[in-house]
Amino acid sequence: MRNISVDAARRVLNISEAEVVTSEEVKRAYRQRALELHPDRNPTSDGEGFKELKKGYDVALFAAKHQEVVRAKEDSLKAWKSDLRKNRKNRRSKR
Repeated sequence: MRNISVDAARRVLNISEAEVVTSEEVKRAYRQRALELHPDRNPTSDGEGFKELKKGYDVALFAAKHQEVVRAKEDSLKAWKSDLRKNRKNRRSKR
């Protein structure tokens, strides 16, 4: 099985490439597509589409979780900088 890009993974899952997705949205999209492509539910399927879907899910889920971590770190850094500025202002005003 070949490696796929995040863009290809989002196409397999029918997720818009323009929107930012959470891991929950990736899971929801996977469940919907899995019902369509699973060989037990679709006897005409050879299973390759489902395998590709699983690979796409893994890639898209990793990317979504990575973005969630990056956003959390950025938010934490912004809060820390804001607190630092407030503390500096408070120290200056107490002088």
